[in-house]
Amino acid sequence: MRINRLIVLFCLSLFSLNTFAQNQTFGFGLGGAAFKGETSDDLQSIVEEIGVQSHLYYAIALKDSRWQIMAQVYYNRIVADININSVNGQLVSFSTNSEHFFTSAGLRFYFDSYTRRYLPRFGHSAPFLGAHIGGTFFTNETNTPLFSNEDNIIIKDGASRDLAFQLEAGYRFYLNEIWSIEANANFRHGTNDLWDGIGGHTEFNDWIVSLSLGFAINL
Repeated sequence: MRINRLIVLFCLSLFSLNTFAQNQTFGFGLGGAAFKGETSDDLQSIVEEIGVQSHLYYAIALKDSRWQIMAQVYYNRIVADININSVNGQLVSFSTNSEHFFTSAGLRFYFDSYTRRYLPRFGHSAPFLGAHIGGTFFTNETNTPLFSNEDNIIIKDGASRDLAFQLEAGYRFYLNEIWSIEANANFRHGTNDLWDGIGGHTEFNDWIVSLSLGFAINL
């Protein structure tokens, strides 16, 4: 319920800030995501399982248009599997079909002087950084293998939710005053070890790293 209240409060703040906005932007993109969790075979690697990603966002620029307040929705789908040695010596196979919906609020800053008063033209470009916080709603369809109680492994099938934050870095290339192309990279981390449906096999919480390419439309 706390996550839902935060999202509602942010949406209300967007309406109140709209009168101070210089412009508004709608963006969308597609890309790939790499999942890191208990299903990773190499626990020393940063990422492993590869999946798909799509996202939408709505942004309102402040008086200095380099700063934008954003609301985002991300969708990730990743299929993962791993073989785990049980304490009784058996090799247990685990697999999951994982889907994630991340709804967030945050800030993005463009490192470009043309964006300060919103005067972009074709050929102008702007790198950007952003930080976002919100709720991750995820579901796992697992094969629910039987582990021994001594394995200290938790299996979570079905739907769950978690509080998560996301950091982004990207680059925006302006086609004209209305259309632009965006490429960005994201790192998302939460407080839950069950994003891939299994917990307890490692000492870190799960995360998702993603790359995407899309378009932005200034409304």
